[in-house]
Amino acid sequence: MTTSKKKKKPVSDSGQENGPLLKPILLICLASLLYILAFPRTGLWILAWVQAVPFWYAISRAGARKSFLLGWLYGALISIGVSYWVFYALNVHSNAGFIVSLLFLLVVNGAFIGIFWAFYGAAANRVLRLCPSPFIRAVGLAGLWVVMEYGRANLLGGMPWCLLGHSQSGALRLIQVADITGVYGLAFLIIFTSYTLYSAYTCLPDKRKCFKRMLPAIAAVVAVVVYGSFRLWQYGPNPQEAAAISPATVAVIQGSTAQDEKWEKKNADDIMSRHLRMTEEALAKGARLVVWPETTIPFYLQDKMPEGLLNLLRTYDAELITGGFRYSGTKKNYTFYNTAFYLDGNGIRTYHDKLHLLPFGEFFPLGFIDVLKLRYAAPRQYTAGTTYTLFDTAAGTCGALICFEVIYPRLAREFINRGADFLVNISNDSWFGPTSAHYQHFAMAVFRCVESRRPLARAANTGISGFIDVSGRIVDQLPPFTEGISLYRLPVEKRTTFYCLYGDVFALLCFPLCIILWICPRILDPEKA
Repeated sequence: MTTSKKKKKPVSDSGQENGPLLKPILLICLASLLYILAFPRTGLWILAWVQAVPFWYAISRAGARKSFLLGWLYGALISIGVSYWVFYALNVHSNAGFIVSLLFLLVVNGAFIGIFWAFYGAAANRVLRLCPSPFIRAVGLAGLWVVMEYGRANLLGGMPWCLLGHSQSGALRLIQVADITGVYGLAFLIIFTSYTLYSAYTCLPDKRKCFKRMLPAIAAVVAVVVYGSFRLWQYGPNPQEAAAISPATVAVIQGSTAQDEKWEKKNADDIMSRHLRMTEEALAKGARLVVWPETTIPFYLQDKMPEGLLNLLRTYDAELITGGFRYSGTKKNYTFYNTAFYLDGNGIRTYHDKLHLLPFGEFFPLGFIDVLKLRYAAPRQYTAGTTYTLFDTAAGTCGALICFEVIYPRLAREFINRGADFLVNISNDSWFGPTSAHYQHFAMAVFRCVESRRPLARAANTGISGFIDVSGRIVDQLPPFTEGISLYRLPVEKRTTFYCLYGDVFALLCFPLCIILWICPRILDPEKA
């Protein structure tokens, strides 16, 4: 009789299997795909609650170094997937060409941003290996995710595009907690719940143990939903009350000028006449403050003020917020700014310069390198503004967020803390073309309203323009690549929020939590208990 011995799988120095890479790579691809599909335009937001499960399964059977690399792949695929439109913008609207545009997407948007998930992968691997308590593992994985996203949003200029919580923009009862925790609280809840349910599943068929593991996640979700329901009731829409306390009606104009037409000098008069026609229509309907998109005016207002525009504003005793360029200095030594101008019938009352510039679009990190060679007749190197200028309009005091500044909560917070009654976001999203970026951008703006409990008026050149109320409800929106006017009587809201007062304190508290778990991973060991 012969006996056979089973071959043992090779084991790494960390005690984990060194099996073939195909299976974990496929799991990483699945996790990345689920993450991407959770965001607009697909908008399958429920997938955000399960997207990390294949990733955890993959790294739980890997060593620390392999987890780092798998995390890097995970993050790179996610970043490429949610910002694939970068390739379109560069390939169509620049002279960079196909190869440079593709390399930019893969290297800058993929490998560079993916490094944040790489560190998450290595740290999460330690938590999965060394934390014996399923509850502590869930807390640790959620805290690490928040730390990773906070780093992505703030380090090296920061790019908080499509953070995990942003996928829930349409789930109104869930997102109300953002007025305490910001968008990071939703990420914590999603990851905590996701791992808790995954851990419970591994206990089947022991239903009692399974339910015991699920209980913390159920309690957390119920608490957030109850809080959200209360906030929705507290800040519920009341058209009669809003009309009574709203100083004036606001109109946003969506002129829908194609990017390849926008910077042709021969089109300047047509662009102006179109916006003047739409503005007069809005004013005739009762608007007293009109908002035009970013860089609507293709010339310097400080040199040339359209008399037709001033006459229109004087006739209706109205005001206008519009995007344009501004310069300072002398010839051969100019400084250029991307600016929001506030005008009335007498001309420019004041202006606000963009504070957070877009790397490679409005400035170049190395100053002299312009590899993208974007095709438009505008300054190639801008200077960031240094002051938060409020506009004291007929509809109340407002702060202007220019283009992708709306994805940075600290900018909105600062305007609110300085006295803004509402927010305005002017943008030129024609760069995005027929991609999902329009929908992603608008979805992220929802969170600025919930965090601050202030309404937002958004005017985007090719959309999406519209209004969002203090609870994150979309009051009205204009579809991309359509001409249109949207009017809304903005309610005045003076109450402040915990988030406005204290900012990202929730995210910052996750840092010491992660440090404790790194040093003492066996805290609350059930065997010791």
